Amino acid sequence: MHDISRHVKKYKVLENIAKIDHLTGVANRCTLEKAIIKNWQECIVDKQPLSFILIDIDFFKLFNDNFGHVKGDKCLQKVAQTIEDCLPSKDSLVARYGGEEFAVVLPRSHVSNAEMIAKRIQEKILNINFRDIGLPANVKISVSQGLACEYNNQYRTSEALICAADTALYRAKSEGRNKLCIR
Repeated sequence: MHDISRHVKKYKVLENIAKIDHLTGVANRCTLEKAIIKNWQECIVDKQPLSFILIDIDFFKLFNDNFGHVKGDKCLQKVAQTIEDCLPSKDSLVARYGGEEFAVVLPRSHVSNAEMIAKRIQEKILNINFRDIGLPANVKISVSQGLACEYNNQYRTSEALICAADTALYRAKSEGRNKLCIR
């Protein structure tokens, strides 16, 4: 008889590699895309809200230029963990969207609830401490956020929901950063 336990263990490792961003430990873009499609379908069928937040670290290039890419990577890890800690339930998802951008999927979350979560994320990120990675206590970062919520067929597709959050994010950045804009 053939022992498959080693194969099962290797499969689980490979499955994890395929779903998780290797640097930050949160979901990767592929996992995000699958989650948004699944949650979109459920939201339409069950007539439940679906909120989506895009988060961009303000002036992250300056952080990397001033402190180096190794510390920049540690910053990304801290931000990812902070966002994950703010999620209200296990069916919510944070994913690395790209570079210094993150996305949050909040199933069954009306815009008012999503706004509270986004504000909590903003506050917690403003209070991240970087002394444990060798930076001065006065080093702080902020984020700009764009939020959109599907409810009662406001958007035609999940892609339109993402585009709305992206538009709101760019508005937050153009209005001075360290803000949340809702579309």
